[in-house]
Amino acid sequence: MAPTADVLVVGAGSAGCVLAHRLAAEGRRVRLVEAGGRGVPRRADRLPLTPPWARSYPAELGTGGQVRIWRGATLGGSGAVNGCYLLPPTDAAGWPWPDPVLAAAVDRVWARFDPEVAPDPDIRAWLASCGVPPTPVPLSMHAGQRISAADAYPLTRVALHTDTSVTHLLRQADRVTGVALADGSEWRAGEVALAAGTIGTLSLLARSGLITEAVGLVEHPELLFDSPAPAGAPDPAAVPGPLLATVAHREVPHPGLGTACLEVRPYARPFGAVIPGAGGPPTPQLGLALMGTTSRGRLHLDPAGAAVIDLGLLTDPGDRRALAAATEWARDVLGVRGPGVPATSQHLSGGAELGVRCDPSGRWSGVRGLRIVDGAALPGQRRRGPHAAILALADELARRWDQ
Repeated sequence: MAPTADVLVVGAGSAGCVLAHRLAAEGRRVRLVEAGGRGVPRRADRLPLTPPWARSYPAELGTGGQVRIWRGATLGGSGAVNGCYLLPPTDAAGWPWPDPVLAAAVDRVWARFDPEVAPDPDIRAWLASCGVPPTPVPLSMHAGQRISAADAYPLTRVALHTDTSVTHLLRQADRVTGVALADGSEWRAGEVALAAGTIGTLSLLARSGLITEAVGLVEHPELLFDSPAPAGAPDPAAVPGPLLATVAHREVPHPGLGTACLEVRPYARPFGAVIPGAGGPPTPQLGLALMGTTSRGRLHLDPAGAAVIDLGLLTDPGDRRALAAATEWARDVLGVRGPGVPATSQHLSGGAELGVRCDPSGRWSGVRGLRIVDGAALPGQRRRGPHAAILALADELARRWDQ
């Protein structure tokens, strides 16, 4: 069977849209396959984390308890349903590229998204009064509307197929030749790029016999407290802002890393007011997220082919000690109270890292015709949320496609 595309991209999320746009703009025949649909609500003050725009996966926290991991199931992927946080990666430590290469990729992403900074005077003034420098968060939104990679990287030259599920990769000897679809059909391509998100990509690799288990997954543990930040007087005429418009960062001691980055997250509103059906406390929360960890997660498939995820959060004693020290600091300086509720940052990545399982161009080791181009390929530690890093990774891998 002849190839139907030069490159077949699996997943029209943040990475897939960037890659497909860039490759098609260079004259390649690109087919982009997305299991979800289209038409997600775009209000930036709401996170549409409900079917059909998102799907959830059960996951073990690691030290007891379960959590639901939500991922976008629509054109634009998780970038179409998230909180618009777009802080860039701070350095290229652990990446197989030098800092100037990563910085240039971030600049190209910034030129596409032109992120906004939302007003957040009460929280920024409160952090400053505590002696903690606030960091306004660049947001992937314009005029209150969420901007996803499908908006920033138009797909006009791409053969886009939504509501189309890939079950596994087609292989001939040591080469991937295409994909099999849930309806029983097969599509061939010169190369296949997996951009189905960390969970989706690792699950496809497992279903295709390329891995039995993915290890070394990175997640950022978070403790949630009732927020001591001032709520401010509600203004009925004001347009509600994003859930998180300001953060703060500081270094905390970590026995295994020397220091680790702590991200302070003063959420502007209760989760239930932003996420349909989320429930939880009726007041805003403040999160303490450890952005440098030595604990790692893993993923494998159960007999039915569903992803079994163990986040491994705080399984390493060094992470527990670092987060305990961060909590004591927050009690003294920010005035948080209570033990804190363990949570996840929804930042799961890794398992197919550049420079480890893939080469610096995303090629899967030992198999021709296959590349990994999403959060599963993110290398090293991330001191910020991964969305901007995933966008930059996909943009740079598209730039070096023929290298």
